[in-house]
Amino acid sequence: MLFSSFTFASIDVDIAGKKRYYTDYKKVCEKLGIKHADMVEPLDTNTMDCMSRRVNIKKFCMSQSKIFKSPFLRGYINTKMKEVVCEAGTAMKLSMECERFPKLCKKDVKKSCERLRSIYAEELESKYANKLDGKIHCYFAMKSKSDIL
Repeated sequence: MLFSSFTFASIDVDIAGKKRYYTDYKKVCEKLGIKHADMVEPLDTNTMDCMSRRVNIKKFCMSQSKIFKSPFLRGYINTKMKEVVCEAGTAMKLSMECERFPKLCKKDVKKSCERLRSIYAEELESKYANKLDGKIHCYFAMKSKSDIL
């Protein structure tokens, strides 16, 4: 399995089968039926304003996820490029430094990984959770057929 990697704020993320879908602000509004969206602006990394209508980026990406043919991971706004980014993938390894996120590290490690899964790997399942050397380590993957039986 080939993983692509990135680091963000002391969180290391490796994604297998990574796919990204980019949509500029105006097209996001148009896909949601808001025509002539001349006033579009991000409110934060997860919400944008399309002509006074709030758009949840996670919900938008999930509505577009059929084009990936892979589980939806997360969606966010890239303000530099003025676009919405939707990510999909088949598995994810995530490591997080406890020093930077002490509240999350004080919790049960399985609960911490579940919280991180809800942010970074929406449609994957938690498979592994461990705390070692001042880091939380999580592994998320697609539900296997043997898990369904």
